[in-house]
Amino acid sequence: RLTGIWIADLLTESQKRRRALAPETAADIRAHSAPVIAFSDALVEQQYELRRFLYDRMYTHYKINRKRSQAKRMLSAVFHAFLEEPDTLPTEWRYMAEPATREVRARIVCDYIAGMTDTFLIEEYNRLFFSV
Repeated sequence: RLTGIWIADLLTESQKRRRALAPETAADIRAHSAPVIAFSDALVEQQYELRRFLYDRMYTHYKINRKRSQAKRMLSAVFHAFLEEPDTLPTEWRYMAEPATREVRARIVCDYIAGMTDTFLIEEYNRLFFSV
């Protein structure tokens, strides 16, 4: 429902701004001092209230902070394990990482981790630190 409201407001406000500007070229739009495509002031205020509500009640909630902290520790642990022991990386990644300098190896490990889903990171963490 919110997405529909946002799209309708964006289209309405943008059309209003475009009509008021009456640009003849793309350069007219580029030279304009304010955005031509934008939400209305009323919706911007409502979004501010929504963001404040979400920030206060969700983004900074202690349970979310705990999960964020846990994720940081897991990422750090997996990164350092692969950096220090590249032989624990999957074969194709290990072949790239083992002969590399520490700096290049760090980039390789970052690239490997960047391709992980949250679930896969948790599985890798468990395989590295808890599997027997």
